[in-house]
Amino acid sequence: MKVAKVVWRDAKLDNNGWVTIDEAVENNYDTVTSVGTLIYEGDDFVALTTSVLNNKCGGVLYIPRGCVQSITYMKEKQ
Repeated sequence: MKVAKVVWRDAKLDNNGWVTIDEAVENNYDTVTSVGTLIYEGDDFVALTTSVLNNKCGGVLYIPRGCVQSITYMKEKQ
């Protein structure tokens, strides 16, 4: 398992009332940066966790692969 920074596009629901189609297309998603222990990296999704204990994990974030913009592995300090 490695610690990784994942930059990904988040889904978004705009409840600000009526907007033009051009406005809707311009502002279609937010970019999120998440850091954690990468417990799974596949073609369908990646999964980060906040905590690992005795081969169990808690606080799992599942990110669809199509939303992932980049994955950067953190280097361990010696």
